[in-house]
Amino acid sequence: MEVLNRDSGLTKSQLLFLYLVQTTRDFGIVRLVKTILKADQNYFRESFKSISGYTYKKDQLGPFAPEINEDIEILKKENWISEVKTPTDFNNEKRNFLMKKQVNIDVYDVFSKKELECINFAKDELVHKSSNEASQETHDSVYHMFDMGEDIPLYMYLEHRGPTEKEKAAIKETYANSI
Repeated sequence: MEVLNRDSGLTKSQLLFLYLVQTTRDFGIVRLVKTILKADQNYFRESFKSISGYTYKKDQLGPFAPEINEDIEILKKENWISEVKTPTDFNNEKRNFLMKKQVNIDVYDVFSKKELECINFAKDELVHKSSNEASQETHDSVYHMFDMGEDIPLYMYLEHRGPTEKEKAAIKETYANSI
């Protein structure tokens, strides 16, 4: 069994996608994308950084990162995953992904402890939701502030939800001496 780590030649976002495909058998493209988005949002609240490095844009189905499709094509071309398309209602199709190789992703080498917590929390949050429910959750007030195709910066989710207690304390400490 091949071990994948940060020196395996794959990007962090590709390793994240593989990790999710490997650990979420029934997640199609919609729930995979929403899991990555939620993980990025959660991690951004803690560190002001993204795990995936993706740029999200307003799309009909909610925030979407076009780079995901690029990663999928690379992973398919390099025989890491295969894509299974299943017809659904309304002339759509469900896109699922299967691992083509047995791998052990060294998650503790690829992701920090906090990143892994954010990824697994996002994954657990969506495991019992349909792709439609997951998609509807991302059609929030932040989503509606932007035009179709426009970038949705992760920091907008900070401003939208208000500061956490940790952020309030940091703000108070920062400005305490200036009052």
